[in-house]
Amino acid sequence: MSTEQQKEIEGAAEYLQFHNFKSVMEWITAEMILSRPEDPFQFIQKLMKRTIKARLGDPYNPTSNVELVRRCYAEAAENADETGAVPGRGDGEDDDEDSEDEDFFGTKNNKRGGSRPSSAPQEGVIDKVERLEKMVESLRAMASTLSPAAAIHGIIEETCKLVSSDRATLYLVDPVQNDFQVYTKEGASGLRLPLDLGIPGSVLKTAKVLNVPDAYREKQFDPSEDKKTGYVTKTLLAFPVPDAEGNIVAIVEAVNKKAGKFEKLDEEILEIMRVQAGSALANAVLHSKLAHSKDRLDAMVDIEIMINKSLQVNNILSTISGNAHSLIGGDKCVMYSVDRSASEMVTGEGLRFPLDKGVPGYVASKGEIINMIDPYNDPRFDPSQDQKNNYKTNSMLVVPLYGAPVENGQGSVVAVVQILNKLVGKFDDDDIAFMANFAAVLGPIVEQSQLFERMKQQ
Repeated sequence: MSTEQQKEIEGAAEYLQFHNFKSVMEWITAEMILSRPEDPFQFIQKLMKRTIKARLGDPYNPTSNVELVRRCYAEAAENADETGAVPGRGDGEDDDEDSEDEDFFGTKNNKRGGSRPSSAPQEGVIDKVERLEKMVESLRAMASTLSPAAAIHGIIEETCKLVSSDRATLYLVDPVQNDFQVYTKEGASGLRLPLDLGIPGSVLKTAKVLNVPDAYREKQFDPSEDKKTGYVTKTLLAFPVPDAEGNIVAIVEAVNKKAGKFEKLDEEILEIMRVQAGSALANAVLHSKLAHSKDRLDAMVDIEIMINKSLQVNNILSTISGNAHSLIGGDKCVMYSVDRSASEMVTGEGLRFPLDKGVPGYVASKGEIINMIDPYNDPRFDPSQDQKNNYKTNSMLVVPLYGAPVENGQGSVVAVVQILNKLVGKFDDDDIAFMANFAAVLGPIVEQSQLFERMKQQ
């Protein structure tokens, strides 16, 4: 053996002796025996991570290794069973709990109070600052729009940018229809999913960020869309988007981290971003509703102006039939005038129907508003007109129009408005309230026109 080789061996031995490496190996071995982990390498990684964090930033001290061995043997003597394993110890504690002791910039929170910098290198701080700057730009961009479509597109785009994901999907909560509306970067997909389905449903229920490192091993993951499109989902990071009151208005899924898996930093970034994203989305939706309400009121006024140009019943019925459905997003509208002397209902085209037949006849007789989601399963529905016109009624909103109030209370039903097939979703409470107000304005006008027609005939 050469002199240089001898020096190298002696140097290595001195290094191991100085760092008390024999105690380190004895400690790791004892920990493995106590825990019996399924994956020894992952167990050692977690063990080292917890031990370093427990130093609270103090420098490494070789003499501490003996104390590690002592504590390990003490635990074994106190708690180990006849096989030498400590019951319930398993693979050891999850290092995710320890990671909560480290803030966004890697500062360790001292359990005795206060904080001290981590002894680990802080190269990642620069990256974190850069990503924070990107996030500020993203928040500014999201807050600058009042269009729901633009806000949704912005949230999806900025999510992909901030966490470096291949794509993202936004599931907008529709409390009226009680489901999710699905949006991608390209816009509305047309899909509607139950609120309790898959990962979006789980995040909606727990209101917490969900990091899925392997989608196909996650029991809540729904692979049906992958099978349909051929796309393979590997990693997922899903987070809830709340409004200013804390109500969850959407769930966003970031899909497939471009490099590796989603990290704790990605979760922290989205935790900060999601609150502003929720406010931006809620403000855009509210502004859109206000603008839509104004447009509907303007359209209603235009219809009333057209009606007041003529007192003829047929003109009024035709005007309402041709325009009323557009006010609430229906496919078509039929207006019936009630002729009680003949026990019939009359359309603007002069078609007559028995007052005791079909949903319009029921509404004219009972004076109730009817909102049908599936008319073919309702015995009051008469499918003969669908068969005659080669039309399929999927939903309908039927509203009575009352004449002027009488001395003893409400006037009688003078007409019925029937709007068929909501183009998007179903007729909701907002549609019902709007049409009820519209009917309250139209009812006395229709009644006056009916009186006018009778006077002309006499």
